Parts: sequence; structure tokens; C-alpha cells
Amino acid sequence: MNQYGKIGEKFMKHYHLQCLLQYLVFFAVFSSWLVLRLCPEAGGSGIGEVRAFLGGNKETKKHFSLSVVIIKCLALPFAVGSGLSIGSKGTLMHISCSVAMVLFKFWNHFFREENKEELQMILVSAATACGIAVAFGAPVSGVLFSMEQASLTFPHHIMWMSFFCATAATLTMICIDPLHTGKLFLFEVDILSTTST
Repeated sequence: MNQYGKIGEKFMKHYHLQCLLQYLVFFAVFSSWLVLRLCPEAGGSGIGEVRAFLGGNKETKKHFSLSVVIIKCLALPFAVGSGLSIGSKGTLMHISCSVAMVLFKFWNHFFREENKEELQMILVSAATACGIAVAFGAPVSGVLFSMEQASLTFPHHIMWMSFFCATAATLTMICIDPLHTGKLFLFEVDILSTTST
């Protein structure tokens, strides 16, 4: 019999599990607190907000701000690390659309007043394609999602701009390789081809 006794032995056996659960609960509560207290607009996946904006609802502009980008980038790793079921497709799309709108607000004095609404739509459509392309590593899937799911109208010139932006985002992700593992995308699948004769 060890020095802890039977009760201490049972406690020590489950001590690591208790520590892990405490960290997971802390991560989940902290990520929820960040979103609820500091920036409620960062809650949810963001797909609905993007679709509403591209559909013509201009009241959703508050969902595309620098605070949304910062809070989503801080809260997302804690939420995923805690084991919460967080879809990264919508989150990456929302972050990319928010970055596009922040850059547009920063440089909007360079554009003519009559073109600003159209440019915002083009930027958000292209950013939608970029977010999906970064999640899946496939620029064509980003453009198709932006064309079929997010936008109500999607002219051909926006399609080509979105494809160029999605390709640039995917190539940038390949060049950066942030984790230095060679696994760049969340949904990356390696297919080994074997031929049988």
C-alpha cells in the first residue's frame, strides 16, 4: 500500500483528469467572457452577418470592426482548445470580412463617394472567398461559396476578383506555414494513390 492510502490513491489516479477538466472549463469560460463582455458582435460564426450585409442590410456594419477581429482572434484559440464545437469556416470568413472592412474604413478617403457601396460589396465578397479558401486550402471552393451561399447577386468581374484574392490568400498561407508542420489547412486530406495490378 502506498503512502496516500486508498482514498489518496484514487484521488491521485484522477488528479490529471481533474486538472485537464479545470483547464478546459477555464478556457471555455474565458473565451465566452471575452465575447460576451468585450465585443458581443464577435459571437457566432459570422455567416449570417456576412449574408445579411451582402444582401443589402447596412445595419450589420458594426459586426465588421477591428474589435471583432481582435476578440475573435483571441477567443477562438481558447474556445477550440477547450473542446467547444466551433466551426472554423464561418469564423475565418468573418475575420477576413472584418479585416477587409477595417482596411476599407482606413483607406475610404481615396475612393469616390458614389463607388463606396459597390466597393464594400466587392471587398466583402472577395474576403468571403478568402476566408473559405484559407479554411479549406482551395480557392475555387471559396469563390463558389461566396457566389452560391453568401451573395444574392454576383457579377462576373467580382468572381474573378474573388478568385484572385482567394488564390493569393491560399498561396500566402502556403508560404507562411505558421506551425512549420507542413499541414497548412484545417481540413487537409492526404490521398495516397495505390495501384493494384
